[in-house]
Amino acid sequence: MTRRGTLEIYLDVLGILGREGEMTRTRMMYASNLAWVPFKRCLSKLEELDLVKTRREERVGKTRCFYSLSEKGRRVQDLSRAMKMLMKA
Repeated sequence: MTRRGTLEIYLDVLGILGREGEMTRTRMMYASNLAWVPFKRCLSKLEELDLVKTRREERVGKTRCFYSLSEKGRRVQDLSRAMKMLMKA
């Protein structure tokens, strides 16, 4: 089994958000098969690059954050998919 590089991890997280839609951090972490610290680093970078958008929901004494792809993130995901198709051909 080979280790994933940073770019692969970023693209995996974007792919998960593209398939599943809006998700919490915990669900994204489990779906991407990452430990908390590397996942948090990845998510921070994706937010910094405006590839992921955040929606906060206030509940009784608690704030929940939901993450989804931004338009820029969707374009990156589409380009990644196109490159994979070219690599297979």
